[in-house]
Amino acid sequence: MNKLHYSILWAALIIIILLIFFSIYGAFIGSERAQNFFNSPALVVYWFVLGLMLITGMTIFRGLIRTAGFLLIHFGCILVLLGAMLGSDAGHRLQQKLPGIDKIHRGQMLIYQGQESNKVITEKDSRIKELPFSIRLKEFRVDYYEPKYPRQPQDKFLLSCRGAVRDYISSLAVIENDEIVAEKNVEVNHPLHYGGYYFYQYSYDTQAGQYSVFMVVSDTGLGLVYAGYVMLCAGVIWHFWLRDIFKKARKTPYGN
Repeated sequence: MNKLHYSILWAALIIIILLIFFSIYGAFIGSERAQNFFNSPALVVYWFVLGLMLITGMTIFRGLIRTAGFLLIHFGCILVLLGAMLGSDAGHRLQQKLPGIDKIHRGQMLIYQGQESNKVITEKDSRIKELPFSIRLKEFRVDYYEPKYPRQPQDKFLLSCRGAVRDYISSLAVIENDEIVAEKNVEVNHPLHYGGYYFYQYSYDTQAGQYSVFMVVSDTGLGLVYAGYVMLCAGVIWHFWLRDIFKKARKTPYGN
């Protein structure tokens, strides 16, 4: 192995160690700060370098191309990285410069019960943008926990549980060309997915329950990320398990 190969291996090792440290740091600073951190200009350069190293490794180390497991793993990493970059703030800004692509990255929309809206307040600059379809809030309700035992005045714990919220449920309908094209009951962690966006239950009218607030998140790049993870898993399974099984099956005479 020549000096160039050694240099690439050491550079790849350093980049992977940095990725571990970045991931640990991002896990402890909160989701909002982590999002800003991973979308910062310095980290954008890092992601490009990481992708370049993956492609360079596949080009220089020919053994990766000849080994199916390694090839799937490397391609999977590239797809995950490409999908994440497309779905980032910088990725959306880049796409906005292209004709016909102007997706909202993240934002919020407030809808009153019985009404519909297509206006989204963007998260970064609080601008109002419009979706190519409308969302109607047909009904909103709050489910509460029921105590297992009758409440007694002296039982402070049960009294403190009175009115504990179990779930927020918004019954939504998607309106496009004056027709209902999709319907779903949106709950926490059970969003509506339509038209390239996810609609998450975010907040609601705590006083009268007359409106609901939804977090709108673009799904740009998610398809590539999912495909990349599938390739990663397939590559790992093939390299560590299936490859040896197939080798043994080939060496074993038929019928023995």
